[in-house]
Formats: sequence, C-alpha cells, structure tokens
Amino acid sequence: MMALCRRLKDDDGSSRSKEEVEQARAQLLVQLRAQGRKLTAQLEARRAYVRVEGGRPVFQPLYLVFEFVTNIVLRQKQVDIVHELVTKAESRKSAVRQMIMGFGKSLVITPLACLMLSRSDDMQSEGRAVLVMVPPELLSSSRDALRDMLAWVAYTPVITFNCTRSQPLSSKDVNKLGYAIDARGVVLSHPKALKTLMLKLFEQLHKDRPPASRRKELRQPAEEAKIVAKCLHVFWHAATIVDEVDMILDPLRSEVNFPTGPKDQVHLGRDRWSFAHHALMAWVLCEALTWDEDTAGDRALMAWEQRLRTCRRVARDGSLDPEFRLARDQIKEKVLLGLRDSFIVSQPHLLLSSTTFYAKHLRPVFAKWLALWLRRRQQEGVASGGAVLDLSDIEDYLQVRTLDRARADQVRAAVANPKIERRQVALLNLGAQWLQVLLPHLLSKKNRVAFGVVSQAEWERILEDHGKMPETRYRLAIPFVAKDVPSELSEFAHPDVAVGLTVLALHYQGLRESDSSELLKKTRQALDTESGPIYERHSGLLYKRWVQEAGGEVWSPQELMQGHSAGGRAAQAGARVLPLHQFQGSRRQVQEVHQLLRYSPSAIWRYLEPVLQKLMLYQRQKFSTSGEDIGGHVLFSTVLGFSGTPNNLLPHGMCENGCDFEIGTDGEVLHMLSDPSRVSLKNLEDRWDVNSLLTAVAQGADSATGYHALIDTGALITGLSNPDVAKVLLEKGLPHIDGVVFMDDNDQKFICLR
Repeated sequence: MMALCRRLKDDDGSSRSKEEVEQARAQLLVQLRAQGRKLTAQLEARRAYVRVEGGRPVFQPLYLVFEFVTNIVLRQKQVDIVHELVTKAESRKSAVRQMIMGFGKSLVITPLACLMLSRSDDMQSEGRAVLVMVPPELLSSSRDALRDMLAWVAYTPVITFNCTRSQPLSSKDVNKLGYAIDARGVVLSHPKALKTLMLKLFEQLHKDRPPASRRKELRQPAEEAKIVAKCLHVFWHAATIVDEVDMILDPLRSEVNFPTGPKDQVHLGRDRWSFAHHALMAWVLCEALTWDEDTAGDRALMAWEQRLRTCRRVARDGSLDPEFRLARDQIKEKVLLGLRDSFIVSQPHLLLSSTTFYAKHLRPVFAKWLALWLRRRQQEGVASGGAVLDLSDIEDYLQVRTLDRARADQVRAAVANPKIERRQVALLNLGAQWLQVLLPHLLSKKNRVAFGVVSQAEWERILEDHGKMPETRYRLAIPFVAKDVPSELSEFAHPDVAVGLTVLALHYQGLRESDSSELLKKTRQALDTESGPIYERHSGLLYKRWVQEAGGEVWSPQELMQGHSAGGRAAQAGARVLPLHQFQGSRRQVQEVHQLLRYSPSAIWRYLEPVLQKLMLYQRQKFSTSGEDIGGHVLFSTVLGFSGTPNNLLPHGMCENGCDFEIGTDGEVLHMLSDPSRVSLKNLEDRWDVNSLLTAVAQGADSATGYHALIDTGALITGLSNPDVAKVLLEKGLPHIDGVVFMDDNDQKFICLR
C-alpha cells in the first residue's frame, strides 16, 4: 500500500499527456481501495478456532501453526467444516458436503483435515490410516499441495499408493501403508487404483484349483492375494477423504472391468467390422463432399486439408455402384440441411448435435445405405434353397420400431421365414442396432476429446507410467478424459463401439507412421509371394490405388529407366513415389509414403482389417466395480466427500440425510453468471473454425485491456496443442500482454513470450 501511495503522489517525470496521467492515477486509486479493503478485513479478522472457557482462551494449537506456516487466516466456516469432518471420521460416519471453488477445499480443508486426523489420538490408538482420494487428473497437483502444506507444519509424510492389473503387489506396499500409520502420515491415491486392488483379490480367489504340477508355478498369485487382502484391510478402517466426489461416485463414469477366462472371436466375425466400416464411410465421405474449399487456408491450420481432399477424391472416383451412390447422395443432402440449420456442426469434423434431427432426417436415408450392404451380403452368402429378403423389407426391418403395427408384423413375418439363414437374421439385428442406437451415439462424439487413437508419444508415456499394457490400447480407439488426454487405463467394452470409434479416429487422425510402416511391409511381403509381371500383381496395383487416392503417382517403368520425373500428374509437390517392388523400408521412404497415404481410406481399411481380426476377441466373464463400491461400504467404512457440484445420487447408506448443500450457493452462481455487467454472450459466425475463433479472442474486447484468460470449456479448439494456441494468440493480437501462460502435457506451467 505504501508503494501505491508513493506512485499516486509522485509523477514519474515521463512525457505523458495530462489525460494519460489522470487515467493512470484513477487506476492506482482503484488498486489502493482494493488493497485497503483487504488490509481492513485482515485487521478485523478474528481467530475462528479460539473459544473462551472459564475466562481463558482455549484453542487447538494445530490451527494456529497452520495459519502461521501458510500465512492465511482461517475463516469460521472452514474451521467448522474441518471440525465436522474430523468428528465424523473419528466416529466412523460418512458425509458429503458442497464446497464451491475458491473455498479452499484443496489447499486448506483437505490438508488441515489430514493434519488433524493424523494427529488424532483416537485414530492412532485404533491404527487407522488417513486416505485422500482424488481423480487421476488431480493426483500430481494434490500430492504437491499436500506435501507443501504438511511438510512445513509437521513432518507428515505423503505416500502415493498405486495399483494396476499388470504389476503385482509386494510386501513393500504393505510396509508403506504401515509406515504411513506409524508416522502419522497421509496416503494419497485415485479411485481406479483402489478399485483395481479389490478386483485383483477377486481375480486371485476365482482361479480354479490348479493341478499338482502347476501349484508351485501359481504360488506367487496366492501370496499376492494375501498382500492384497492386507492392503484392503488397511483401507477399510481408514478415514477416507474424497475430492470431486460427484465424479468419483458417478456410476456411469467410474466403472472398472477385469475380463477373465478364454478369449473367443466376437459373433459374426469379419462381417461385424465390415458392416461398421460401411456404415461410417458414408459419414466420412459426406464430410468431404460438403466441405467448402474456400476455407482451405483455415483448415490447413489443423492439417486436415489433405484428409478432406483425399476423401473427396475417393467420393468422386465413380467406382461406387449407382444404388450406393444415390443413397450416399441422399445422406449428403440431409447433412447439408443439418449444417444449414446447425443440427450438425463442421468443427473439428462433422458432429451430430441433435438426435431429433437424426431420427427425422438421417435415419431414413441411412436405412437405405445399410440395407444395400445387407442385401448384397445376403445374395453373396445365401445357400442353395435359401431365401433373400426384398430391399424394402430389409429397409423397413431396420426401422421396425417406427412402423405402423400392420407393416411391422408383415416385416417380422418375412424375416421369420425359416428359409432365411440365421446368420443373415443376426446381421439384420446388428443393422437395426447400428441404425437405432450406435450411429447417433458415435456420430456425436468428438475426436481427441471423447475418444481417439493414441499417438506414439502418448503411448510411450503410458508405458512409462504403467508398464506393460494390452495391445488393444494402442491399436484401437480408447476413451479420452479431456482434450488430448487419453484415459490411462480405460477401454471401450462394447465391441461395436470400439470398432466404430476406431474407424472414425483413424480417418480423422490418419495412420500413424508405425501403422504405415507395418502396412507397407506386409504389402511388400505379399507382393513377393504373388506371380505374374511385377507391375500387374495384385498388391502392386493395390498400392498404386492408394497413392492415386491421395493425389500422387507411382513412377512408371519408363520414368525409372530415364531417371527423371517427367510425365504423370501429382496433386502436390513431392507426391511421386517409387513402385512397391522397389520399396526397401528405409526410414526416409516410409516417411515419404506415410505423408502421402496417411488419409487414404483404402489404405486405412487395409491396415485396420487384420488388426480387428486379431484383436476383436472377447471373454465371457468379467469382474466389475464402480463408484458404488467406494461409497457403499464395500471398500471403506468411512467416506468424507466434497465437491463444488455434488448431487444426491449417492450409494445407499452412505449418508443418512443425503448431501449437505451450501445454502444459497447455487443462487449466487446463477446470479453471477446471469449478470450482464460480468458475463456477456457473443455468437460465432455460422462457418466458424479454430482460426477465426482464435482471431476473435486475440483481437476482441477492449483494445486497451482485452481478454486475460481463455478457458476452452467446450473443447472447441482442437488440432492445436496448448503451446500452439499460445503462439497463434500472440501472432494474431493481444497487444496488451507480453506473454501467454499455458499448461503442457504434464500439467507444468510454461510461458510463451513475444
């Protein structure tokens, strides 16, 4: 405040105008008043934890030490909440409270409650641990916060507990938990680790009694089961503090599965993923057909122009049967209608935003597209004496739920014809499920936000953190927990969802370099096993087709003999490649071909089909757990949860009176967000893209002050990393700042300066 007063009193002697000086002094006055109010509040603050008994002040020294070390003054509500949590934990009662952001639940409530519980004589005498559970995304920041707070107040160790299915536990893990209890420390973990711990016990106990020859071989799992049981015993008696309790207990987002038993091929085998590929290719190609090339410069910012040009080239090549082309064009017309009325958005790719629009406009035309494939498959697979359904019957059967009763009965009777093979009926049912449920679900998912295929760098990071991982997590699409943040352990359980999202992800992201290398190697090996002239072999012609789809050309024999690049058409510089029989597999050759073929639909499917054949296996049994086991007295006897956005969707018996909501909090939030002086609304243009959005942010608001933070809550900015966004913002504007602070992939803060 003294510095502000001196700046307010003295002029800096610069050559500023009188108006500029007055404006600067007005800003200093605003800062001075704010600092004065803050100082007054500090001077008037009372020690909320001090009470008077018998004329003498009485207080818990740990509160005073915590205030001194952290340089804060505890508020009355914070002290009351900590006291309530400690009391409930000591009496083994669970509770859930609402605490809005800014109340200090991560930096004040949690560390202080841990400190009080770890120093509790009741907890120590009963040998109970203090466990803090946070979502995996908050594990690193929570560990740093707890260690920063507790290490200075008293030597309170913070131990991280992790458990995965692939890594066995040892006695060291039990000793770590025992040390945490003896040293009055805190155990930090995340829900997936603790649910995995429980499933490991079930998995070990479920193993059949082995024959005598294998008992020695399986002795280690039996020993591990004892270790797991000891860890579970510690956690059952622990006082468990759960942050973001609504997310952790959500039954739809908290499931962990352990498939077990022999693996079998999924029902219908190759037809299952061939049908999925056919269903989704209409959507992929329609995006290219509806793409406005005038926006190519903006799209190039996200490196997707090549994908759209390649898919448009495939869609216009004329190889599609007239019936299929007509059905696809009908889908394209409905997509254009959806784009016009904003029921479909074009960023970052085609996204369905209205299931009502799908049911009314897209479902009928997709039914025709799917029925054509099913009829062709029936004609190819019908046995002697078998029957084939009419196209209209197939189309109506896929939409049988929407038909009138008379027509529905007629269609069902036609399908029930004993001459219709059971496999064909199964394909019809699969088609109905795709049309009614799977297509609207998958087409509304955003790539690299809700799902995606991990990059090589992401895969290496996952292996470093978790050790050995199943091949399916690298080859197939997996769930994403946020933009460019793949889930570390989860996979899609439904086979059709896994196949469909993998098809979409590879078309949106393109083949990885390792995928292209594997594809080229196998195609080259197949070429060597084929007979005939080298330029007329099937694999060589297939490779040539991929190159032409991507807008490139393969060097002809004459050009190779002449040693120059005359002749031939190429869509882009450097789009001429060697023929397949001269491909040697060097890194340079792979990179050149990969850059050309990465978005080729035919190349993608050629790579993906054998991958699905190998990985589309399922196990008939599985162990499963969810958030119900965390709050439902299965893993823990005492759970103390809090969140800024809780609800009463709690496990039965967790809290007698439900969640303890903050009185007036929701009203305050609504009032703040609906106040025009604090929040304003700006509509984006109809054909917005990432480039135009970043331009609006960089050049928007008052030119003198501008925006000071960009929070992409809807994950609209895709295709760019945080460092890329920071650079683009500085290039496009933000004249009022010198640098942009951003978080990297490891949640570390960096700054990008001009």
